[in-house]
Amino acid sequence: MKKSLTLLLLTFYCFLHGQETLIEVNDSIAQYENLPINNGLSYENKYWNTTNDTKQFYNNEYTKCTISYDGKLYSDVKLKFDILNNQILFKPKFNVISEIVLINELVDYFIINQKKFIKLNINNHYQYFEEIKINNEDSLLIKHVKTFKEDLSTGEKKYSFYDNFEIYLNHKKAYYLLNNKNSLITIFPNYKKEIQNFYKSNELLKENNLILFYTKLINELISIK
Repeated sequence: MKKSLTLLLLTFYCFLHGQETLIEVNDSIAQYENLPINNGLSYENKYWNTTNDTKQFYNNEYTKCTISYDGKLYSDVKLKFDILNNQILFKPKFNVISEIVLINELVDYFIINQKKFIKLNINNHYQYFEEIKINNEDSLLIKHVKTFKEDLSTGEKKYSFYDNFEIYLNHKKAYYLLNNKNSLITIFPNYKKEIQNFYKSNELLKENNLILFYTKLINELISIK
């Protein structure tokens, strides 16, 4: 009788554990496929015919990312960032639609290749910026830009894409475009000498990695304060 009771309890435990596993699996599927992230429009790429292996995307292949969407956090979802059209593309696991354009209004932020992109409303138009945090009050915002040229040399229309970016400083809830030495001196007039010295001693870094150059410079100015 005792053995029968033990076997019965063990069977009941396995049944419950199986239910829990099933719920976890179902929740995992719902996380990827259920509303709201499964809402959106089917994506059509008008620039699929390109030259020199150039694309309009930040990441040419779908990459596992984290995204905050409509107040919910999704992890390990396959996303692609279309810089040219300012669109986030989602690839469902179980859906007849191969690619979905997420609704920009519902995107809070996303993380791709360990880089965080936040959404800002610029002149009633949502745009995405790569965020590099300096401290709680200051951050660099990188606006990635794609431009293209049409190529008709082969008798058919092809597109060549080119990468560019703009760097902004979010300082005390104000946004400043960083494009030269004077733009920084305008923001930090009391540190004109330090800014000039940094430019002189980091010319090579400025030429090779402008984003890192500004990151180090802002960090140095903030530490002085």
